[in-house]
Amino acid sequence: MISCFETLELQSGKFFALPAHLDHLARTVAALDLPRLDRACLDSALELIRTGVGQGSARVRISWNDSSALTIATSGIHPHDKLAAVVMNDWCRVGAPAAVTGLKTTRYASATVLRALHPSADEAILLNEQDEISGGAYSNVFVVLDGQLITPPLESGCRDGVTRSLLIDSLRENGTEVLESPIDPERFSQATEVFLTSTTRHVQAVGWVNGKGLPDHRPFTEQASSSFARLLRDPSNWS
Repeated sequence: MISCFETLELQSGKFFALPAHLDHLARTVAALDLPRLDRACLDSALELIRTGVGQGSARVRISWNDSSALTIATSGIHPHDKLAAVVMNDWCRVGAPAAVTGLKTTRYASATVLRALHPSADEAILLNEQDEISGGAYSNVFVVLDGQLITPPLESGCRDGVTRSLLIDSLRENGTEVLESPIDPERFSQATEVFLTSTTRHVQAVGWVNGKGLPDHRPFTEQASSSFARLLRDPSNWS
């Protein structure tokens, strides 16, 4: 079975960046050549979730597969201020056709399996077939090397995350350079800052890489966190 998914954040009856997430889901469905997902049906299902959650908060995961099965599940919002511990994993996950590289699909290595392999870590950092950093099993990754903020390009096989895209645009609009460039694993181990991004994490600072502690001074991470917080405070980003 081939399936794809998209994760949304719901707060007080409104979804964050809903158009961007649904556009990404539609592109993924088309790229995987899955049956067309009826937008009216999806909208109705999301409205039911919105009503059920009410003024509370939830993480909402939309799943769609080649059997035309639509599943929408909710779970709690996890705190984003916890320092993450990450571990490098040399299991190449970018073995799918280029057309689906980076999409949120079950065609890449199971993140659940990776979590089982590294139970003490909050996230596994994966490599692609060129032995470059691709991203996290559940997230996108940003690093600071020689005073430069860098994230793997989409061609690396990283997830084409909505949070990643919004954050890069926001940082650049506010004068912070973000380089989208391949990252060698040895260079990654020399990073002075590392942070993860996703719908569920927002911007999460990494405190340890392979058990090695990173410096407590995290100016780029703090800037990224503040930049994304501004997006979250903007009512126009919620619908």
